[in-house]
Amino acid sequence: MQRRLTIAHQSLGDDDVSALRSLQIAAASGANTLFIPNPGAAPQNVTKAALYGRAVMNEISNPFGAADRHATTIDIKERL
Repeated sequence: MQRRLTIAHQSLGDDDVSALRSLQIAAASGANTLFIPNPGAAPQNVTKAALYGRAVMNEISNPFGAADRHATTIDIKERL
């Protein structure tokens, strides 16, 4: 079974935008992404929860106007 995951970031700061832009470039190139939701978890839990596949990233928005907050969603589809 192929897993899919949607990550919805609702409140990212200006400092996070450069990392998001890097992820946007990688996603646009079709590169694989390794998503580990909780890297500090026990190894057996990291293995079960991690997802390796192609990411599709939506636009980075600024839903709160002048506030230092940005939002985006990232969809990852597992590659088997």
